[in-house]
Amino acid sequence: MGVGSGFADTEAEKDGSYAGGVPRETGVEDGAARNTGRRDEEARWCPPHLFDPGGLPSERLKLVLGVVAGYDAVSRIGLALGEIEDRGFRTSGIAGAAIASGLVLVMSHEQIMNTLRIACSSAAGLRTFTPRSRREHVEYENEPLRLSMPTAAQVLAKFAAELKFEDIPPAVVRRAKDCIADTVAAAIFGSTRSWSRMAVDYARRYGGAGRCSIIGIPDLHVHAPYAALANGVSAHAFELDSVGKANCGTHPGATLVPALLAACEEAGADGRTAITAFVAGCEVAVRIGAASRHSSENLGFHAPGLNGPYAAAVAAGVASGLGAGELANALGIAGSLSCGLLAFTKSQHGAMVKRLHLGRASESGVLAARLAGGGYAGPETVLEGKFGFLDAYCRDGDANLLTEDLNRTWETLHISMKRYACHLYAHTPVQAVRELMSEHGFGGADVAQVVVEGSPVLLSHHDISEPGDIMKAQYSVPFCVALALFRDPEDPRSFDGSALEDSAIRAACRRVELRALGEPPPSARVTRVRMRLHDGRELVRGFSASKGMEDDPFDRETLQRKFMRLTAAMGEDESARLFERLQRIEAAPRFTMATGAA
Repeated sequence: MGVGSGFADTEAEKDGSYAGGVPRETGVEDGAARNTGRRDEEARWCPPHLFDPGGLPSERLKLVLGVVAGYDAVSRIGLALGEIEDRGFRTSGIAGAAIASGLVLVMSHEQIMNTLRIACSSAAGLRTFTPRSRREHVEYENEPLRLSMPTAAQVLAKFAAELKFEDIPPAVVRRAKDCIADTVAAAIFGSTRSWSRMAVDYARRYGGAGRCSIIGIPDLHVHAPYAALANGVSAHAFELDSVGKANCGTHPGATLVPALLAACEEAGADGRTAITAFVAGCEVAVRIGAASRHSSENLGFHAPGLNGPYAAAVAAGVASGLGAGELANALGIAGSLSCGLLAFTKSQHGAMVKRLHLGRASESGVLAARLAGGGYAGPETVLEGKFGFLDAYCRDGDANLLTEDLNRTWETLHISMKRYACHLYAHTPVQAVRELMSEHGFGGADVAQVVVEGSPVLLSHHDISEPGDIMKAQYSVPFCVALALFRDPEDPRSFDGSALEDSAIRAACRRVELRALGEPPPSARVTRVRMRLHDGRELVRGFSASKGMEDDPFDRETLQRKFMRLTAAMGEDESARLFERLQRIEAAPRFTMATGAA
C-alpha cells in the first residue's frame, strides 16, 4: 500500500506498477529517454485489468487512476518545461489536476483533451515571492522585505485608494460612463452565444444564491467571482467590447465592468463608486500594458489575460473600499492569477477560449481583492521586480511607464469603442473597403484582389485564410475584409455561422493578401488597403484610425445606435430606458444590473 492512500491492495500494487502513489521509475536522462517506450509506460499506468468487465472503473479505481494519471501528466509536463522557472514562472499542476478530474468524472477522451486545452490556457503563477538580491537594495534576513523606495504596485495602489469621484475630470467621467454602457450592451448581446451560456451554467451550478446579477439573464444571482467570470465571458463573447490605448493590449470594458459590478452589488456601492473604480482600474491597466510594450503577445500570451487581473483587482478593491496597503497586496496576488495563451490563433478550432481569458481576468480580480481584504499578502515587486510581470511575461519592457504621469494624464480618455464585431486590427481595413465600395459603386463580386498592408503583428497573428470557427474568423483580417465585401459589418449578426459556409466570402478570403508596410507603423491599427477590380481599376485607401477609436470617438447618437442594436431583444422602450439609466450612473444609489433597478 502507498503511504496514507487509504485504499486496499490492488493488482497494480502487487505487480509493482506503482508504489506509494509514485512511479517507480520517474527519472529520465534526457529528452530522448522521455519518449522511449512511452506506449509501454502508458500500458503500465492504465492496465486494462483495472477496469470492471462492463468497461466502467469502480469508484475507488477511478480515483486511483485519476491520481496516477494526474501525477504522470504533471511529471511529464514538468520535465518538458524544466527551464520555465528560470523565466519566473512557477510550474503548475493545473494540467494534471484537469486530467485527474476528467478520469474521476469518467469523461470521454475528447472531453479530457478539451479540459487540458482550457487548463493550459488558464495556467498562472509567478515566482516574484522569492527574495531579491542585496544588490537590489533589499534586506532579507528572516524579516519582511524592506525596500528603499515604493514599488510600482504600491504607487498605483495609493493612487487608486485615494482617488475620489470629485477629482476625476468631467471628460473622463463621460468616457467611463460611455464605456460602461457599451460593455453592458456587448454583454447582453454576448450572453446569447453558446459559449457564454456554458459559462452562465457553470456560474449557476457552483455560484450559489449570491447577490450578484448575470447581465442578460434576468432573475439569476450568484456569488461575486462567478458573476464576474460569466459577465466577463459575455462581454468579450462576440468581439464587441472596448479596447484601451494603442500598443497596450488592454480591454477595459470586459475586464473592469464585470469585476466592479460584482463588487458593487455585493457591497451595495453607489454609482459614483462604480465610476471611480472603473477609472482607477483603467489607469492601472493601461500603464501596465504600456510598460509591457505589448511584447507579451510575441511570446504567445494573450495580453488582456495578463494585465486584466491587475485592473480587475483594483476595480473590485476600490468598489469594496480597500485601502492602499490592501490594494497593493491585491496587485501582488493578481500577478499569480494571470493567464491566456494565443494557441487558438494557430489551431483550427478551440478559439472560444479567447472569451474565457477576459472572464478569468475579471474573476481573478475579484478573488485577489477579496483575499487582500482578508489579509492575504502578495509580493510588492510583482510588476517590475525579478520574476515579476515585466521580467517573466515581457521582452524589453519599460518599468518607468508603470507610473508615468499618474494622476496628471488620464488614459481612460483613450478608450476605443468597436464599430464592428471583429478584432480591432481589422477595423481600419474593413472601414476602408466599405468606404471605397460606397464611393465607387462596386460589389464584392467585382473585386479581383485585396492587399492589406500593415504592421508585423498583422501578419504574424491575424493572417488566417481558412478559419475553422466563427471566433477564429473574427480574429482573421482576411476573413473580416472578405465578409465586408458581401455583408454589412456594422450588424453583428453578419458574423453568424452562415458566414463560414458562404462560398463567396470563403473565395474572397483567399484573395485577400496581407503585406508589411515599408516602414513599420506606430500601431497595428494603422493599415493601407489596395484593391484591384475585375474591370482594371485600382483603388487605395489608408487609415490610422477607424470610427470609435480615440482619434474619432463615437458621439452620443452613434453610441446609442450601437447600444439599441445590441439590446434589440429587450424591446425598444426597455432598451432606451436602460441606456438612459447607464448615462446617469453617478446618480444611482446602488450600481446594479438587477431586474427592476431604478
